[in-house]
Amino acid sequence: MELCAEALSKVLDIPPQDIQPSLRQIMAPFACRRRGVEMKIIAGEREPIPGATLRRALHNAHIWTDQLKTGETLKQVAARVGKTESYIRRITPLAFLSPRIQTAIMEGTQPVELTLESLVRTSLPLDWSVQEKLLRFA
Repeated sequence: MELCAEALSKVLDIPPQDIQPSLRQIMAPFACRRRGVEMKIIAGEREPIPGATLRRALHNAHIWTDQLKTGETLKQVAARVGKTESYIRRITPLAFLSPRIQTAIMEGTQPVELTLESLVRTSLPLDWSVQEKLLRFA
């Protein structure tokens, strides 16, 4: 990667010609990963960052699944939480993710490309080892 001398000079408040060309070049291995509609550049070790949306969905999946187990209907759960039945139906399968995947989501160590959108669009098998392979945990 090569940094723009003019942009760097503005930030550092020095003339562009005073910046050594070798100091404007950064060389490091990286990987590009698709995350939803955006592309992420992954360089070096990443800090675990729990995603609020994914964590909230996993939490809700457990709550709603427990409510459905007690005999509440999908329509009742949806009405009470102000969501559509379709949304509840898409989120509740997250309660059946492998413990390893759920822990990674809660800790923020899941693969970068694993988003709520990618999870709900995936037909998740019940077998945990197959889930982990499918979602790049194995």
